[in-house]
Amino acid sequence: MLPLASLMNPDGAVESDPTIRLRPSAMSSTPATPYSDIFPSPLSPDQGPYSHGPPSPPQTAPREVYFHKGQTKGPVNYPPHENLDDHSLAEVRKFRVEPFGAIRETCRHVPYNSNKKDFGAKTGMESLEVFEYTFYAQDRKIPEKENRWTVLWDYNVGLVRITNFFKCLGYSKTVPSRSLSQNPGLKSITPSITGGSISAQGYWMPFNCAKAMCAKFCYEISGALIPIFGPQFPAECVPKSSPEFGRFCIDPEIVEEAIRQAQPLYYGGPQPALAGDHGGFHHRHHQEQRQSPHMEQYHSPVGPPTPRDTYPRWAPARDGGGGGGPCYFPG
Repeated sequence: MLPLASLMNPDGAVESDPTIRLRPSAMSSTPATPYSDIFPSPLSPDQGPYSHGPPSPPQTAPREVYFHKGQTKGPVNYPPHENLDDHSLAEVRKFRVEPFGAIRETCRHVPYNSNKKDFGAKTGMESLEVFEYTFYAQDRKIPEKENRWTVLWDYNVGLVRITNFFKCLGYSKTVPSRSLSQNPGLKSITPSITGGSISAQGYWMPFNCAKAMCAKFCYEISGALIPIFGPQFPAECVPKSSPEFGRFCIDPEIVEEAIRQAQPLYYGGPQPALAGDHGGFHHRHHQEQRQSPHMEQYHSPVGPPTPRDTYPRWAPARDGGGGGGPCYFPG
């Protein structure tokens, strides 16, 4: 039985008993009152004798992630990889990928709005049709914190937003641009979006180039990229222990093929066909049946050829080696 002093002063009983501890989450910002739900107080806490200043703002709940659901527009040439073996599933779950199993339903239309015409000039496109998912990765500066990152890619033409991958792994803002400069011709087919939706801003690289580039530095988050690049991607990544890790030169033939694909793919030329699993686009006999220059111009679906001139007539030099010269960041 509690002593009379405890009955007269319940708060004192709590303070005097060393075995009772109040959890911070259970402590209220307003003092306790003798009122309850059955006998409510006639005054609100910020009006009565218990108020000592403005009320504390309510604590906001963790922000929920909302994905855009809809129907795809055009061919799905680059679908997400969601039917995986147990090992790949375990790798994906480490990064809490959302909404895994329903990524194909997260269709999103991203219009291009910017004063800079880089995207439109390089692709001839006015918007992107994308799939989207998120994953969680450890913060580079605060190890006990996790950040959520978004993956976006155009399922029609295969452009992949790569800027977020560099940010996720702690690279500076200038590294994406500098990595493009190491690969002749790649920057000319990697448009940059600077306006419109924040989540879509940054560099958008052709699919096979993006996959090869990410394999150079994304070893730590390779499991998170399985839904976009496939279950074999972690095995293709350069490990951190390798001297090749973080060197952004990719196979010049991949860039050369992407340049060949870019004009008919973006500008509505001869229709491409997929070869293999995300193997890229290959032209269908468009070189076998050439028309005369006059007829070719008459039947051209593009009109004035000015945008096409933005693509360089570049081919990698082959000196007997597969990868060309050494990679370095230009000064």
